[in-house]
Amino acid sequence: MYRSFIDRLLLPAIFGLTTIVIALTFWQLLLSHSRAEIQSAAKEQASFVKTKTESELRARILPLERLALRWQSRDRSDEDMEADAWHAQPGPCPADAGRQCCDAASIMAVSPPCNCGPEC
Repeated sequence: MYRSFIDRLLLPAIFGLTTIVIALTFWQLLLSHSRAEIQSAAKEQASFVKTKTESELRARILPLERLALRWQSRDRSDEDMEADAWHAQPGPCPADAGRQCCDAASIMAVSPPCNCGPEC
């Protein structure tokens, strides 16, 4: 009778509890691994956004710094300062796009024609 109690109840209970403990351990390992992957992906995205934001800010601040240096280096009239400020406006705006087209056209008009043939 003692032997049948072990065979019928105790061994299946031990086997079931062991299986549950092993399954919960693997599940915990899987959760910790997925958390680590999510954290690394979030850090990577944050680093990308930080780098992109810093480069955009540098691109916007650089013309203003150059403008400040030009204004400090020589005595200029108000009209010259306004023209310089207009050229140093940061950010994409319709006037900026027109100014770039105008600048490109003036560069093309001033530059000599190329004599390199059809590959130009």
